[in-house]
Amino acid sequence: MKMKFLLSAAGVLVMIACLIPFFALTSSYERAMAAPPKEGRVVMVEGAEVTYEIHDPDSPWEKDADGWVGPYVDEDIPAAAREKLSPGAPLVMREGKPEFSLSPPSKLLLLGALAGLLLAIWAFVAPILERRAFAAAGNDPKSIFIFMVKKTRNARLLGGPLLVLLGVLVGVVPFVDEDAGTGSVVFLVGLGGVGVLFGLFVLARAIPLLDPSRSAIVRSLEETPERIVWVYEYIIEVDGIRNFNVFICFDDGNRFEMNLRQLEPDPLLSALRERLPHAVFGYNRELDSLFGQAPAQFLQAARREG
Repeated sequence: MKMKFLLSAAGVLVMIACLIPFFALTSSYERAMAAPPKEGRVVMVEGAEVTYEIHDPDSPWEKDADGWVGPYVDEDIPAAAREKLSPGAPLVMREGKPEFSLSPPSKLLLLGALAGLLLAIWAFVAPILERRAFAAAGNDPKSIFIFMVKKTRNARLLGGPLLVLLGVLVGVVPFVDEDAGTGSVVFLVGLGGVGVLFGLFVLARAIPLLDPSRSAIVRSLEETPERIVWVYEYIIEVDGIRNFNVFICFDDGNRFEMNLRQLEPDPLLSALRERLPHAVFGYNRELDSLFGQAPAQFLQAARREG
């Protein structure tokens, strides 16, 4: 319940954080474009700076009796427009700024607001759908296995693209920041690349689970359960919110991780105990060491230690 509230609150805050600047920028842009135009001219173009004057004979700052006021400096003029400017070139001024330096607010803010709204809705709807799907599984072990594999798949399908997107956003930062130095470019591009690679790795781990009923882990539980020798749960707790993971370990050293998030693992563990009466359940460092040394002899070694 706490997690659902936090997710919905985060979604509402994201939506508000995007909508407020969008409407504020829209109002500012529309007001500027509706303002009466004035004549201007370029004085000098140097790097990213454009120096210009405004023709306003009635201005109290007009001191030379030639009608021109300034100079002013603008660094927000788009590069494509700046390249076409030269000293003496005419400008159209609106509210004291060159017309082509005014731009409408990015639609990305609206997309962010939509994403926040979807997150708030998902925070309430997803747990309801999940509870219904879990209830439909009943007490049938195979149905429980398929449900948990599907949940694991969905977590990876969500997390992978998010990590890729985050990596891309971090990687492009130095290319939109004209002041970024070589060190910043290398660091941010490298960090973004790591994020993209890790996201692709998570996404690749979801692909074998696209059809949970035919996944390797479900087939192993049904066809070769004797190859599974150890099962344990791992809990990550942050701010009182517990996330559950269940690891299923094979005699060849492989471990399959089921991501349950906040769903209690007891029904899954009960179904696994029913299906795997020979396996060892529970975690301690000695078991981890035995499995790491010789997974094929894990059961015999664990029984001797026990």
